[in-house]
Amino acid sequence: MSSSKRFRPLSEALANVPDLPPTQVGTPPPSPYRAPPGSPKRRRRDQERSDDIGGPMPIELFLYCSEPYRSSSARIPLPLPLTMKPMTDEFRGRVRNVPNLFQEVQNILTQHKVISTRIDLLMRSKPGYPGGDNPVPQIRVNVQATDDVDTRDCSKAKRTIFKVLEVNNLGDFEIEIIDPRRALVFSIFAIQPGTPQIQAFEKARSRLSQLLDEKLGRHWTSVCIFLVGQFFAVADYSVVVTVPPFSSADWRILRFQVIQLMDEAFSALGKPHLKGSTNAYFLTGGPQEVYHWGRAGTCQGISFAQDLDQMPGMGSSIGLPGQRGGGTLGGFFGLQIGNVVHRGVLSNHHVVCPGDDNRAGQQEADWYGVRLGRQATHPSRSTIQFPCGEDYTKSQENIRDELFLVNQSLNTLQAAIQKAGGAIPSQQRELRDLQARRTRWTTRRQQLQQFPRLLGQVLLSSGRAMTEDLIPSYIDWAFVELDPATSHVLWNHPDRNRLPDNWTMRNHEPNRYIRNAPAWDINHRPRFSNFGELKLGGWYFKLGRTTGLTAGICHGTKVLINDWPVNATRAKLFEDGTRGRREAVADDKSLEAVIINAKQIATGDRQEIFCVDGDSGALVFDQFGNCCGLMFGLWSSDESPKDRDREGYICHAGVVQPIDQVCKWIEQQSQLRDERRNLDDPPSGPPAKLVIL
Repeated sequence: MSSSKRFRPLSEALANVPDLPPTQVGTPPPSPYRAPPGSPKRRRRDQERSDDIGGPMPIELFLYCSEPYRSSSARIPLPLPLTMKPMTDEFRGRVRNVPNLFQEVQNILTQHKVISTRIDLLMRSKPGYPGGDNPVPQIRVNVQATDDVDTRDCSKAKRTIFKVLEVNNLGDFEIEIIDPRRALVFSIFAIQPGTPQIQAFEKARSRLSQLLDEKLGRHWTSVCIFLVGQFFAVADYSVVVTVPPFSSADWRILRFQVIQLMDEAFSALGKPHLKGSTNAYFLTGGPQEVYHWGRAGTCQGISFAQDLDQMPGMGSSIGLPGQRGGGTLGGFFGLQIGNVVHRGVLSNHHVVCPGDDNRAGQQEADWYGVRLGRQATHPSRSTIQFPCGEDYTKSQENIRDELFLVNQSLNTLQAAIQKAGGAIPSQQRELRDLQARRTRWTTRRQQLQQFPRLLGQVLLSSGRAMTEDLIPSYIDWAFVELDPATSHVLWNHPDRNRLPDNWTMRNHEPNRYIRNAPAWDINHRPRFSNFGELKLGGWYFKLGRTTGLTAGICHGTKVLINDWPVNATRAKLFEDGTRGRREAVADDKSLEAVIINAKQIATGDRQEIFCVDGDSGALVFDQFGNCCGLMFGLWSSDESPKDRDREGYICHAGVVQPIDQVCKWIEQQSQLRDERRNLDDPPSGPPAKLVIL
């Protein structure tokens, strides 16, 4: 999917900054910037209170001005983290043409008492972020800020260095001075349910939503409380508000108002001693559907060339024939309707929904979902293949490249043997290895000709639906019936619903995520045989098409999401006994469960990914192998695409719908056989039941 409708042009963000109405909650007392204290946290908070960052401004400028450990010459520096790659030869040549440039830069740093540890020539970008797609040459100076050094000296040094660059026709270069150890790149950690901070947030949630609606309108995407910091040990309880890029507001006052609402909630709970114990952050991010190629060009295909002998199973790649995009095969299930059981797989509606070449079927499927009784030729019933097109293309490229390298090595070795008049034993062994390797890849090339294969056709799906709750949750599921020609082979394959073995699971055992949790029982292998409950605070794992096996903690409270960034009409499914109907959604706010991953390293827990593009449709399991949920989205603390090049410190949380909720709405949707019938009529057939066989 695309979030382009949320992006505001930079010129508009700068030229049309809205005037905010006077605050009704309170304003922080102005405090002039003074010499920073030693603590990085105190130094950052002191910077946030500075009059220099008061008034309406783009969120990027606020984040930059709030950071005392980063100084950049960019007009509006993009939020960290950034994609940094070595500078291209063209720009390096221009730097070499300036004699003694590095020495002059070092002299300026020394003059301003800035201790540099490293100077790099890099290309800076942030793919997928407005204004971040094109790499920009950057001279990055890594420094080691000390407690007795005023970080304003870095800004003075930066301005002086940039003047030198301009004089030497390098004005298109950026200069950035940063302390990478202290510049805050946000790690976000889960909180166990029932803590006073969770209780206060849930009590203040509606007022926080009203405040954000009043100050930001539709320009905010989610709000929740997390533990926020570079590592778990130094993380603070913080309310995190995600907003679209280049959103404008008086963020300093809004932050104060958010904290004040939390303090009032603590007082209402009878815990005034906790007032001031929570912080507040504004980040560019929020919810996304993790549909592969949701943003054109942001994700690459994955080769399955070495797994051609394996049948599609849990976590495999699926997609629409001839369409860009793909997701995850969740698992194999039966759909029991009366005495008939349909064999198929479970995934997401947005993964198998008709593509842009079938607008009529796409709109019908989004609004009504796919209902039972539809003819196979109905435009809403998509045909699904495995793997998706991009993965098939990547596999072709992988095999081609491997054969090229093998043949090249063989030719080189054979030429050397011929020149020497014979092969020594080591060359003979190498020759046999290369010939065997060429045979393997040639066989794989022949096997690949049998792909992509037909998996089946969508039999039943939710469409874009919501539950009928005070604050609803989204419903996004689809059941794909297996093609009769391959159903018997796929269904009877012993590994179709195979969970990871015990040794693999030990790297993700619960006590790596939950303090004092029991160690993984090496003698117990989880079996996929039952449904379970998705509990806040619990440990879960998933198998996804892109990231494979990952695990994490279900956050202790649900995230309040303000409008999913999708260009489609949502519908709300009402219950009335056995009847149901669809109506347009006026307000897209929803409460969603998220699973957050973290990694234990020597210096403390650090952010780790749970899912990225292409993982939509993955099932979520507890430690006993019970299927507890179906993943359909991603909540991120960074707006740019989710890739593994910049996984550290960026939250890639999975948005999950409980499996019992999916089963409930499968039963409800299966009774709506004909959209032309009177909504007051009784169901037109028996309900469907999702079963594990």
